[in-house]
Amino acid sequence: QYRPGKITRKSQIRTILDQAIGQRSRIEFGFDPEVDERPLAKCVITDMNENGFIMELPDYIRPTTEWKTKVAYCFFSLELRKGAPPIFYHSASNIIDVKRPSPRDPVSLILSIPEEMEIKQKRRHLRLSLGLSDVLLFNIWPMKYNKESKPENYTKLFGQPDLKMTRDGKSALRLDNISAG
Repeated sequence: QYRPGKITRKSQIRTILDQAIGQRSRIEFGFDPEVDERPLAKCVITDMNENGFIMELPDYIRPTTEWKTKVAYCFFSLELRKGAPPIFYHSASNIIDVKRPSPRDPVSLILSIPEEMEIKQKRRHLRLSLGLSDVLLFNIWPMKYNKESKPENYTKLFGQPDLKMTRDGKSALRLDNISAG
């Protein structure tokens, strides 16, 4: 039912949002992640109707009327089966309205139901922790750039690496984890 990639069926998107409400899933909310990768706040979806869903903001967030013209980017995870690893979702929704019924009530955003959801994690990299027995050889060469500020083609430039790690454990280089993105 939930396959990696994009989810575009409204009924599926509504089901996912309904599960987020049921699990009181924390939503990491922010604006354009290309401009600012840090989330603005951790929120909770409290309700949903045919027009959109309501996301409650923490007290320290003071939205302005300009927010009504913005797009909210949301990252959250759901546990689909007890004990199973969580599934991570990303969506973008238009902010329809900003509400605060009374000074004692929290501020809420009313967001449109997203046109699509993606199954993906917030971070753009993968980090693996490996044992030395899992790595046959690990070498590091300095990055060199050509005149157009593009990395040089290393197939002809390799030569001896600056740092080298071997399985015998005699090198000064130690591998804690591998991160790529």
